[in-house]
Amino acid sequence: MNQGTVTVGHGDRLICGERIAIIPPPLPVFVMLEQALNSLIDFSLVLFGALVAAVLFASNEIGYRIGVHRAQRRPAGEQEHIGIGTITAGMLGPLAFTLSLTINIAQSRYEARRGRVLQEANSVQAAWSRSRLIGGERGPPVTAMIELFAKVQLTAPTLPRGYAPRRGARDH
Repeated sequence: MNQGTVTVGHGDRLICGERIAIIPPPLPVFVMLEQALNSLIDFSLVLFGALVAAVLFASNEIGYRIGVHRAQRRPAGEQEHIGIGTITAGMLGPLAFTLSLTINIAQSRYEARRGRVLQEANSVQAAWSRSRLIGGERGPPVTAMIELFAKVQLTAPTLPRGYAPRRGARDH
């Protein structure tokens, strides 16, 4: 690993300049929770939304009950400003939870997509390298087809919707 590169994984070393940090692996409880939430999302997004709404409702209710309990314990002169703190805490807690959950889901999907793209690029590179080992007259056409596939894959994000290349079209 050279200076300035950052590879983040569980148990990996993080090198930035002169500082080295070892990233500890996550606790098994959090790994199981993440797997369960990802499975729920893959199963039904509506069910996941209902679960998030139930958790938000429950956290709001718990915050309300804590606020009522604390309000009853305060002296009579401080009763006027109680509602503002309770309402603010009751709204910011679920907001922070929802935001962190959304960011976690987006990051998980980004990492999964990144892994698939990297795996596909490595597969294409390995196929291209192996196609160059094919001797005789069969080798160059196979290599050309793999190169054409790679060009199409690289230009695919910039193509308009519904675009399909013509069969037999070659760039020479």
